[in-house]
Amino acid sequence: MSKQLPLLFLHGSAETYRCWDGVLGHTEVKGEVFRSNNLVTVERILGAAEDLPSGCHVIAHSYGGVLGLILALHHPDKVAKLTLIEPVPFLLLRDRDDAALEGPLAVYEAFKDFDPARADEGVSALLNYWLGDGAWDRTPPPLRQLLLHDADLIHNHIRHAATWEPPIDRLAALPMPVTVIAGSATRESAASIARILSGLIPNSDYHVVQGAGHDLVRTHPREIAELVDL
Repeated sequence: MSKQLPLLFLHGSAETYRCWDGVLGHTEVKGEVFRSNNLVTVERILGAAEDLPSGCHVIAHSYGGVLGLILALHHPDKVAKLTLIEPVPFLLLRDRDDAALEGPLAVYEAFKDFDPARADEGVSALLNYWLGDGAWDRTPPPLRQLLLHDADLIHNHIRHAATWEPPIDRLAALPMPVTVIAGSATRESAASIARILSGLIPNSDYHVVQGAGHDLVRTHPREIAELVDL
């Protein structure tokens, strides 16, 4: 069935729509595909909902997973199926896994009092947390400049991910099937959120991609394509 659904891909912070190239390269999609760089805020995703076709399969990674959840909660008619790949609504960890919340909160603190003149502090904290120590130092200069240029938007993503509290009762009432995916080598915060979400959403299934970290849509596109069932 999902092969006939329109597909909406939502990428995470410090990413672009090109992160889905590998996943799409392992599929033979016959329906409409939407993967837009401008649907990366709550206001834009909700503002665009009216123009989206009904019954989409929404496939969302990282902060995109937060937006995918919000779209499903506000416009369930637009979402026939939801795939969440390491979504980051961090407040789900509060009182459920406080130890796992410490790392994301440290990144949030690096962005909290955002100063464009010191944007590298926040962006480097973000990359080093998710991709490992030294990730910022290994980032090619052109990509560094792009990330610094978008630092204010990334700051807004981090703030929202760290402060948005999903409505638990409405998560339990989501009508569409939900697939939750995490990597076995990811940060414990992402793995814990995935497990928590799969427990809160009755109509859900949970999968682990072996050897994958948080950037699994790029590093394990074949496995993601198989799990997403495009």
